[in-house]
Amino acid sequence: MSIEEGKDLLQSLYRIEDKLDEIVGVLRLQQGEAIEAAKRRAFARSTLRRRIYELCDGSRSVGQIANSLGRPIQQISNNIAMLRDHGLVKEVRSGKAKYYMQVR
Repeated sequence: MSIEEGKDLLQSLYRIEDKLDEIVGVLRLQQGEAIEAAKRRAFARSTLRRRIYELCDGSRSVGQIANSLGRPIQQISNNIAMLRDHGLVKEVRSGKAKYYMQVR
C-alpha cells in the first residue's frame, strides 16, 4: 500500500467514525425519548409505581422497597415487573441478592 492509499484509507475511516458518532447521538436521543414515554405510560394511573421507581436506586431489594412503602412484597414485585417490562428498571445481582436500578 502506498502512502497516498494509506492516507485515503485513514480519511475514509475518519468519515466512518464521524457517521457512527452521529448515529450514536441519534440513538441516545431516541432512547431518552422512549424512556420518557414509557415513564408517562407507567405512571399515568399509579403514584405507587412512581414511588417504587424512585426507590430503585440499585441498593434496594424488593423486600426493602416493600418495607419502605409499607406494602406487600407481591404487590411491589408485580409493579417492578411492569417497570422492567417497560424498560424503566433493571435487575442488578450481587451474589444471590437482586437489587433494582433505574434505567437511564
